[in-house]
Amino acid sequence: MVELIIDNRENIKNLIKDDISNSKFENLDLGDYIYKVNGETIIIIERKTISDYASSILDGRNREQKKRLLDNYDKSKIIYLVEGELDKNNKQCNFNRINADTLVSSIINTMLRDQIQVFHTTNKSETVFILQSIYKKLEKQGKSFLENDNTYEESLINSKKIKKGDNLTPELVFKMMLNCIPGVSNKVSNRINQKFKNMKEFIDKLLEYENKKDMEQYIINLKMDDSEKGRKISKNISKNIVEFLNIL
Repeated sequence: MVELIIDNRENIKNLIKDDISNSKFENLDLGDYIYKVNGETIIIIERKTISDYASSILDGRNREQKKRLLDNYDKSKIIYLVEGELDKNNKQCNFNRINADTLVSSIINTMLRDQIQVFHTTNKSETVFILQSIYKKLEKQGKSFLENDNTYEESLINSKKIKKGDNLTPELVFKMMLNCIPGVSNKVSNRINQKFKNMKEFIDKLLEYENKKDMEQYIINLKMDDSEKGRKISKNISKNIVEFLNIL
């Protein structure tokens, strides 16, 4: 279940609540919007208008608020939502004696130095749209879209460029070679690698069969796991493997 907790002091709270089925107002110690999935805090958003951001830089609140957020939440859960025109002529900046260059510099520090995600919206309507969209995405997918299930090896396999020789092992190169074949995913290459240490072993096994059809059937029967009802490697993928290895 997804829940949105909105700080009572937010002046756009009623615009958001109308389109969100499960929301409530509280006096939040940190952040302005907290998204929870099954009771677990998934995202905390600090919303700042340009005027408020400029003021918080001037009086030191920005640094203090950021430190408290980082002390209490993983930075992957924190989002800064900056609302307003980032223009050198914006009077909201000048009014608070902070020019646009200083404000943008602070935003860049937040993103690159502190590694906190920053959204920028130009007005209240865009802000409401972003907040509602996050809620809908969590409602549809839960927290799964925020999780990275790739292992370090899988990240290397997926990368388009790897410096020659860096972190490569024979097994990893074998899987990367398999992943070059259309349709072969990390799961398929991992499964084949569980049976064979390298490409030579795999090809030698396939050559025990007299024709391509039998080779394809062997690959299909490898399945995706060791269970009796394990999902098989698809016919199209097995056909691609035999075709691209070009061993007959």
